[in-house]
Amino acid sequence: MRGLIVSAPNSGAGKTIITLGLLRTLQKRNINVYPAKSGPDYIDPKFHQVAGGKSSVNLDCWAMKPDLVSFLANNPSRVDTSASNELMLIEGAMGVLDGGGKDGRGSVADLAEMLSVPIILVIDASKQYHSVALAPMGLMKARPKVNLLGVILNNIGSSRHLSGARESLDSYGIELLGWLPKSPEFKIPERHLGLVLPEENPAMEEFIERISVKMDQLVQVDTILQGAMEITKPTDVNPKVGIDPLGQNIAIARDKAFAFIYSHLIGYWQERGANILHFSPLADEGPDAEADAVFLPGGYPEIHLPQLAGKSKFISGMNKARDRDALIYGECGGFMVLGDAIRDSKGKSHRMLGFLNHVTSYQKTSLHLGYRRFEALPNPHFRGKFNGHEFHYTNLEVAGGSKGLFKVEDSFGNRLPDTGLVNGNVFGSYQHLICASQD
Repeated sequence: MRGLIVSAPNSGAGKTIITLGLLRTLQKRNINVYPAKSGPDYIDPKFHQVAGGKSSVNLDCWAMKPDLVSFLANNPSRVDTSASNELMLIEGAMGVLDGGGKDGRGSVADLAEMLSVPIILVIDASKQYHSVALAPMGLMKARPKVNLLGVILNNIGSSRHLSGARESLDSYGIELLGWLPKSPEFKIPERHLGLVLPEENPAMEEFIERISVKMDQLVQVDTILQGAMEITKPTDVNPKVGIDPLGQNIAIARDKAFAFIYSHLIGYWQERGANILHFSPLADEGPDAEADAVFLPGGYPEIHLPQLAGKSKFISGMNKARDRDALIYGECGGFMVLGDAIRDSKGKSHRMLGFLNHVTSYQKTSLHLGYRRFEALPNPHFRGKFNGHEFHYTNLEVAGGSKGLFKVEDSFGNRLPDTGLVNGNVFGSYQHLICASQD
């Protein structure tokens, strides 16, 4: 498997747009291209699948051991049953040197070195001219082992703008691989947790096709293909994710309200013999009657509160699952739905399942964000240590009557308050688990 990474000096430079355009352009050229995302991200992989037609995998070199990262990059069949792939196109997270903790471990630059693949740097040129060379020059100085394939300039305003930027890059020997014009046509709608999901945007297919056409005209796709390099092979041919299946038959909520789940985790559970049974709470579906475990993942329950509160078959099915002692686990948005109620942005309370004694609120938002290390508190469901992350704007207003689930540290080693709740066979927290701890 050959690979390359699309990165940038900062978020918002246009990495996702360039990645989507490349995925579609390569697909139209009959290149078997497999998408991936560095770091913790649920949303961009959904766009990758629309653009490239294949499932996207997360490669997180902060949370995962190098062998697991390399294994996932070399073995797309772990999360996708399509034919062998010729190329992995990885979209970087945040800025190229941004990672977790004081040392920035887990950055895109770290991933590039770990996998021995080159980086394409996307530069937002909208408010710069000759200065476009600063970021690639800084990357080469800061991380000389990183292979910088070249630069794609985004938001070019005129031929004069392009000419000056090109001259600057040429003077430092930096390859200009292409550019995109400044245009409102190349913007993806956003909301509080990131981009609006592709299934909620009926114009997404047309949008991706429009980018692809432009990239075919303005980007050196052949040069990019030639620059991809062989991905480092893992020394361990069977690395473990280390989060055991919740049960034999696992019912997983999947729709617009419950959309955040890692494909590597589902693939690992399936490899260990678990059957995955999807259901949609928004379509008023309950978990399968044969399920011995139910997983409510994160997503956007806060923007579907009236619908969720009124889904009688979903509520009845969840009560039946609890009463037959199926394990019921919720992460972030799923954890919120397991509580007594959620308050919306106007302060109105919407009754939820009531399995855990807590109330969450979207009325007064605050950002909770970052990598986390977890150690399970004494409980019958989770044991050991895990790596993961937290990303939500809602707040826990009321909690009581249940035991905690995890001890927590942030990526800097700071102890945070214990998190999560356990009530019999029902448990959950705001945290997203990625894999077992690498310590």
